[in-house]
Amino acid sequence: MGASPDGLLGDAVIEVKCPYTYRKDDINKAVKDNKSYFVWNDAKKRIVNVDHPYYDQIMGQMVFTGRKKCYFKVWTTVNYVVIRISYNEKWTANVPLLRKFYVEHFIP
Repeated sequence: MGASPDGLLGDAVIEVKCPYTYRKDDINKAVKDNKSYFVWNDAKKRIVNVDHPYYDQIMGQMVFTGRKKCYFKVWTTVNYVVIRISYNEKWTANVPLLRKFYVEHFIP
């Protein structure tokens, strides 16, 4: 099993997303109160959607690279935001499930 972050910087992984839907928008306005996206703004605070697939992707990247934080960048043609995400120790419980899935479905 492995992961492929967009970059590594010291003790952090770097993950960059360029959402096509918001490509021509100010990202802060586009994600305001949009709880379906990975991040959104709520009363001047950025919220990370832990139920979004990006969250699992980032947590997995941190597990497999041994890092404890991620700089998550969302880029549009207008601007970008960078959000620091800390590793969630509780997420480690997913690793045995991932390993089981990998062994049963990817290894002949």
